[in-house]
Amino acid sequence: MVSTMDRIEEDLYSGYNAGDALEGALAGQAFGDTSETSTSYSRSSTRTPVTVPGTAMGMGPGRMGTPAMRMGTSIIPGTAMRMGTASVDPEARPMTSNKGAGYSSAPKGRFDPLNQASRSPAQPLAKKTELSPEEQCKAAERKVHVLLEESAEAYVKGDNTAALERAKEAGKRDQQVRKLREQVGLMEQINAELTFAVVLNMAHMYHANQLYTEALNAYTMLVKNKAYPQAGRFRVNMGNIYFEQRKFPAAIKMYRMAVDQVATTSRSARLKIMRNIGIAFVRMGQYQDALQTFESIMEAQPDHHAGFNLAVSTFALGDKEKMKQAFLQLLQVPPFESEEDEHPLPVDDEAAEHDVVNDDLKRELRSRQNDIHRCILNAARLLAPVLHRDGFVAGYDWCAEALTAGGYETLANEVALAKAGAFLEGQNFDEAVAVLKEFEKKEHRLKTRAATNLSFLYFLEEDLANAERYADLAVKTDRYSAQALVNKGNAAAGRGDLDTAKSLYTEAIAAEADCVEAIYNLGIVQRRLGVHDDALRCFKKLSIMMPSNVEVMYQIGNVYELLGDFKQAVEWLERLHTKVPHDPGVLARLGQLHVKLDEEGEALRYYSEAHRVFPVNIDVISWLGAFHVKNEVYEKAMPYFALAAQLQPTQVKWQLMVASCLRRIGAYPQALQKYKDIHASHPNNIECLRYLVHICTDLGLPAEVQEYAVKMRKAERQQPSQPQASVSTQQQQQQPGGSTFVARPASGAPSFSGNGRDSHTPADDEPAFQMPASTAKKAVVRHNKDRDDDEWGNEELGDDLLPLASELDASRPLLTERELDRQRMRTVFDFEQWSEHRSPERYMRHLIDLPKSRIAKGVMQPVAWVLFLSTGVAVLESYIDAHPQFLPWAASSAASTDAFNLTAFALSLLLAFRLDASYNRWLQARAAWGGLVYNCRDLMRQALVDMPGGPESAALRMLARWVTAFPKVLMCHVREDGDLQEELQGLLPVEELGLLLGRPDMHCPTVTIAVITDIIAAANLDQDQRMLLDAKLSYFHETVGICERIIKTPIPRSYTRHTSRFLVLWLAYMPFTLWKSYHWSMIAVGGSIAFLLLAIEEIGVQIEEPFGILPLENLVDTIEMNIQEMLHIQPAVSAMVASRLAQQAQRGQQRTAGAAQRAANGVDQAAVSD
Repeated sequence: MVSTMDRIEEDLYSGYNAGDALEGALAGQAFGDTSETSTSYSRSSTRTPVTVPGTAMGMGPGRMGTPAMRMGTSIIPGTAMRMGTASVDPEARPMTSNKGAGYSSAPKGRFDPLNQASRSPAQPLAKKTELSPEEQCKAAERKVHVLLEESAEAYVKGDNTAALERAKEAGKRDQQVRKLREQVGLMEQINAELTFAVVLNMAHMYHANQLYTEALNAYTMLVKNKAYPQAGRFRVNMGNIYFEQRKFPAAIKMYRMAVDQVATTSRSARLKIMRNIGIAFVRMGQYQDALQTFESIMEAQPDHHAGFNLAVSTFALGDKEKMKQAFLQLLQVPPFESEEDEHPLPVDDEAAEHDVVNDDLKRELRSRQNDIHRCILNAARLLAPVLHRDGFVAGYDWCAEALTAGGYETLANEVALAKAGAFLEGQNFDEAVAVLKEFEKKEHRLKTRAATNLSFLYFLEEDLANAERYADLAVKTDRYSAQALVNKGNAAAGRGDLDTAKSLYTEAIAAEADCVEAIYNLGIVQRRLGVHDDALRCFKKLSIMMPSNVEVMYQIGNVYELLGDFKQAVEWLERLHTKVPHDPGVLARLGQLHVKLDEEGEALRYYSEAHRVFPVNIDVISWLGAFHVKNEVYEKAMPYFALAAQLQPTQVKWQLMVASCLRRIGAYPQALQKYKDIHASHPNNIECLRYLVHICTDLGLPAEVQEYAVKMRKAERQQPSQPQASVSTQQQQQQPGGSTFVARPASGAPSFSGNGRDSHTPADDEPAFQMPASTAKKAVVRHNKDRDDDEWGNEELGDDLLPLASELDASRPLLTERELDRQRMRTVFDFEQWSEHRSPERYMRHLIDLPKSRIAKGVMQPVAWVLFLSTGVAVLESYIDAHPQFLPWAASSAASTDAFNLTAFALSLLLAFRLDASYNRWLQARAAWGGLVYNCRDLMRQALVDMPGGPESAALRMLARWVTAFPKVLMCHVREDGDLQEELQGLLPVEELGLLLGRPDMHCPTVTIAVITDIIAAANLDQDQRMLLDAKLSYFHETVGICERIIKTPIPRSYTRHTSRFLVLWLAYMPFTLWKSYHWSMIAVGGSIAFLLLAIEEIGVQIEEPFGILPLENLVDTIEMNIQEMLHIQPAVSAMVASRLAQQAQRGQQRTAGAAQRAANGVDQAAVSD
C-alpha cells in the first residue's frame, strides 16, 4: 500500500505536460505549419495503475471479532460429528459446499463480500519525502508553461499589454530554470524547446505591441541560433516588421532569405512569400519588378490575389494591352465553388436545414467566394476607365463582356452599375439614368440598387416626384433596404413632411443599425423639428461610430448652441477647428459663440483669423469694424469699413462709416471730402446731407451749410411718409431679421452674422465726464451730441455693429407730420431772441410768417370746411334773392343775429377757460422740470461736499452718471418719441444700462431713483448728510408724479368735447347771419373769424400735453453740463478755497505775532525809560 500511495501523490501534477498548445499556435503563425515540432512537454508520463483490493485477497466481508469470523468454542467438530453422504432424510441436501464464497448464514453477520473484517487495521500513510532536484526543475518548467498559456490567452482576447507582461515573466522564469539546472548539475537535461517557445512568444508579443526593435532582436536571436535549424523561416516575420516600418528594401531582403530557407517542396509557402515581395515592390514604386514577380506567381500557381496585384501593376505602368491580359488571366483562375450538399435534408426538417446551411464551414466557404468576387470586381473598376482607347464607356463594356464570358454574370451587372457611377462623376446624368433604368427588369437585388441610385440622382436634381417614385420601387423590391428607406425619407423631408421622414429614417436604422446616413439625417430632421435632445443623441452616436467626421462635430456644436450650452458648443467646434484649422466658417462661428460668452478677446482672435483666411466675408468685416469702433480705435476700424465699401459698392452705409471714422479722429477736411464724394454718388441720401450740414457748421462754412440744408429739406419732402428715414434705413426695414450661419464645415465661403449687442463704452471702463471748452459752446452741446449719436444710430450697421441697437424701434409708432411740428415748438430763448421777441416789428413779422405757422396748419382743415360752407350759403342766398319764388318763406325772412350774439359770449368763456386750463398744465410741467434742474444741481453739490474721496471716487462718479441719467429717463418716459437707449448710450456702461432695459414694462424712473438711493446708502455718510440727500430725492419722486398726472390725466373730456361741438355749430350758423351784412365778402369774413376762434382752441389742445413742446432736451443738457462742470471745477475750487484760507490764516498769524511783538517792544521801552 505504501508504494501505491506514493505513485498517487506523484501523479497529482501529471496533467500539465499533456501538450504545448501555445507553441503550436505561435509556430503556426510564424511558419504556417509546424505540426511536426514537439517538446519534452508534449510527451505524457507513464502512470502506474492503482490496484484495488478485490476478492482474490481472501478478505471476507465480516469484521474482526464478530461471530462470523470466530471459530466455534463449545463444539469442536470431529469425525463423529460429520454427517454421512447418505442421509436418512431423503429430502436432506448433500454435505458438499454449495454456498457462495464469502457467504455466511450467521443470523447477525454483516455483508462483507471481500472479507475485509478479517484483515488487520490499515498501516499509517508514509510521510512524503522532499522533491528531488529533477522534480523541482520540472515544477518550475510547468510554471513557465502556464505563463505561456496565459500570454496566449491574453493575446487572443486582445489584451496585448498583458500578453507581453506574461511573456516577459515566462522569459524570467525560464532563465531561473536554467540557473537551477546549472546549480544542481543537470545541464544536460535543459529543455531547449521550452526556451525556443519562450523567445518566440516574446518576439511575437513585442511585434503585437509595435515594439519593433525588441521584436527584431528576439527573432534575430532565434534565426542565428544553430540549435534551431528551422528558425530561418522566421525571417518572414522579420520582413513583415520591416514592411510595417516602411523599410521595404530590408523587408524584401528578409523575404528572399526566407524563400531560400523554405524547402522547394513547400511550394505554397514560397509563393506566398513571393507575393509579399511583389507587394513590397509596389509600395516602393518599382512596378516593373512587381509585374515580373506576380507573373511568375501566376505561371507557377495562379490565384486571385496574385492576379489582382498583377492587374494593379499593369495599371500603374499604363500598358493597356497588358491590362487586358492581366484581367483575362485573373478571370482564367479556377473559380471557387462551394460543394452542394450530397444528401439533402427533408423539407420538413427546417431547423436541421438552417443549422447545416449556416454552419461554420459554409460561412467560411461563402467568405472565400466573396473575397474572390471582390478581387475581380475591384480589378474591373480599376482598369475599365483606362484600358480602352475609345474611352471609359468602351472599357466598362469590354470588362462586362469578359466577365459574362467568364461566367461572372453577377459581376458584369456590378460593372454596369459602376459605369453609371462613372457617368455621374462626369455629370452625364442622362446616360446614368439610362443605364440604371436597364436594371428595372433584372433580379431583385440589382433592381433595388439601381432604383436606390436613381432615387438619389433625382433627389440631387430636386425632382422629388421621381425621387420618391424610385424610392418606393426600391422599398417595394426590398422592404429592408436601409438605403432605399433613407432615399424615401429624403424625398419626404424635401417636400416638408418631416414627421414621415423621421419615421422612415427610424425604420432604416431598425433595418441596419449602423446606417450612418439614416442616423445623420434623423438628427437633422429632429433638429428642424425642435427636438434638440434627440438630435444630440443621434449625433453623439455618430461621433462614436465616426470620431473624426467633421460634419458630425459641427452638428453637435450647433445643437449645443441651440440648447443654450455655449461652452459645450465651443468645445466641439474647437475640436472641429483642429480637424479643419483653416475653415473660415468654423472660425467665425467660434467668434460668435465667444461673443455670447462675453469673451471679447477670444472672439476678436477667431474673427481676425477668419478674416485672414477668408477676407471677403462681409459679416466678419462688420463685426471687426464695430469692435474697433466700440473701443474707439477708429484708425483700425476704417480699413474694415473701406473693404466692406469695396465689396458692397451700392451700400452707402459703409462709406458713411468711413467718413464718420475720419471725423472721429479729427480729420475734418478728409471727412468733408468723403461726404462730398458720397453725396456725388448718392445725391438723395438724407443721412449724407445731414452729416454734410453738421460738418460744414463745425468748420464754419455757412454757404455750404445753406446749400446742403436746402438739399436735405428737398430730399425729406420727397419721402413724406418717413421724413427722418434714410435709404439704408428703409433697406434695413425691408430686409428680414439677422442672417444665420448656413455654411457647412470645411466650406470655402461661409455666411455668418452675429447678433451680439455691445456698447461704445467698455464694461470695465467707466465713462468720464468732459469739461466744455468754453461757455460759448454750451448752447450747441446737445446739438453736437445728437450729431454723434445719429452718426452711428441711423446707419444700417446690423445687430453686431450698432453700439446699442435700439430694441424699441420696432415697437415705436411712426410720428405724423403734425407730431413732428410739435417738436419744432421746443424753443429756448437767449438774449438776442428776447430782444427780437419784444421788437415792434413783431406784428408784421408774425403776419408774414402766418403761412408757416404750425397753428395755422393745424386748423387748416376746419377753416377750409367753414369756407366751403360759407360759399354754399352765399350761392344759396344769391339764388334766393334772384328768384324769390323759389323759397318764399326764405326770401321774406333773414337769419336772426340775436341767437348769434347771445351765444358768442358763452363761446368766449368756454374758449378762455379751455385755454387757461391748458396753460396751467403747461406751467405745472415747466415748474416741475425747473425744480428738477435745481434739485439735481443741489444734490450733486451736496454729494461733492459730503461723499468721501472727492470727485475721483468711484461712488461719486457713479452717482453723477445716474443723476445725469434720471432727467433723460424721465424725458423718454413722458414722450412718445423717446428712445432710452439712444439717450443713455455712452453715459451708462452696458451692465448698468441693462438694468433699465431688462423688461419693456419696467418703470424706469423708479428704478433710476432706487439706484441713486442705493449709491447714497452705500457711501459712508452720517445720518444728517444722508437725510439731506434723501430730501432731494423726494423731489425726484414728486416730479415723476406730477409728470405722470399731467400725461395720463387730460382736461375732462366732456368739457373739451362740448367746447369743440359748440364752436363747430356756432361757426356753421355764422354764415347765415353774416350774409345780410356782407353778402359775398361774407366768405372771407367768415373764414377769418373761423381761423381766429379755431386757433384759440388749437392752442389749448397743443399746450394741454406740454411735454411734446417743452424744451426738455435743453433742460437735460443743462443738468448734464452743470454736473460736468461741478466734477471738473470742484477740485480747483477746493484747492483755491483751501489756499485762500491758508493765506488768510497765515496773515492773521502774522498780524497777531506783529501785535505781540509791538506790545513787547512797548513794555521794554517803558522799562528803559524808568
